[in-house]
Amino acid sequence: MLEPLLPSMINVQSAFKAKKSHELRQIANQTIKRAALSNNPIEAKIAVIAYALHKLLSKQHVRTHKKWNTIQKIIQQKLADSIQSLKQKKAKKFEKNLEQITQKIRQTDSDLGNFVQNLMEKSRVKQASSLYAFGLSLGQATSLTNADKKNLFQYIGYTKLHDEQPSRKTMSERVAQLEGILE
Repeated sequence: MLEPLLPSMINVQSAFKAKKSHELRQIANQTIKRAALSNNPIEAKIAVIAYALHKLLSKQHVRTHKKWNTIQKIIQQKLADSIQSLKQKKAKKFEKNLEQITQKIRQTDSDLGNFVQNLMEKSRVKQASSLYAFGLSLGQATSLTNADKKNLFQYIGYTKLHDEQPSRKTMSERVAQLEGILE
């Protein structure tokens, strides 16, 4: 169960270290697709973290803040710790490391952010909406990402996802399509 997560974590660490915001977003998109296929909430959490890190790196006021270098080093260390715990097959330690990364992102957003709604919740909602767009139910999408249902409903209401024509594909056709995207 842990081995498939290692490449995603290594990619997140590498992109964050190189300050490649756009790459983090791509990693988040790929990882949330895999989470949809595998119904894996841990993989969804990695996607949420990657997307949140993308958002942090994309904000100039965060990157130029005097605390940013220290924050970045802490997050990089936690990413390295996560990878190490994956390699050692220590699931509990890995999940604890992910939670510590989430907490650091939340704290950074609280200290340096300009908005009231926290970045982690926005990231969860964004990834949940992607899951919904892939064909998962709203319940499945919120369950995998821990997104708030009310926030997800509002977000989907602002998008055009609900206006799209209903899919005429069977579930097996949707799974095949998702698998094709990941190849």
